[in-house]
Amino acid sequence: MTLEECMNRGFNLMVTAFLFLGGFAFGSVAFSPVENDWFDRLDDIGLPLIGLICLIWFLIGRNRFRHSLVPVVLAGLALTVQILAIPLEHDDAGAFGDNIGGLIMLAPFFVLVVVQFVVNGRAILLSRRANLSEHLVGSLN
Repeated sequence: MTLEECMNRGFNLMVTAFLFLGGFAFGSVAFSPVENDWFDRLDDIGLPLIGLICLIWFLIGRNRFRHSLVPVVLAGLALTVQILAIPLEHDDAGAFGDNIGGLIMLAPFFVLVVVQFVVNGRAILLSRRANLSEHLVGSLN
């Protein structure tokens, strides 16, 4: 495994594990008697679904080793689902509480994902340049 593949796998695993485990933790609320309306359950069903999609994407082929926007998009989608749940559940105090906790968890996580995606991308470019420079210098000798 190359340095680039190792960096990508670590990033993709971080996002996948967070979305999968967080999605199923918040998804368990869908079975609560507090969530008495299907509109109240949309976010509680959407988050585990996003986590499952991310896990399937991670396991298919060599996706785990690629620098891809898919985990960033799925993290943004999870945040969007949680934001959209606020107007749906604002009039039901019992169903509304998990949305605030979800936002407190997902908003900083999404910022972390975006920043880490950019930082990893720059590090990969620098690594490629260094390898190219070593190759060029080696071929001159």
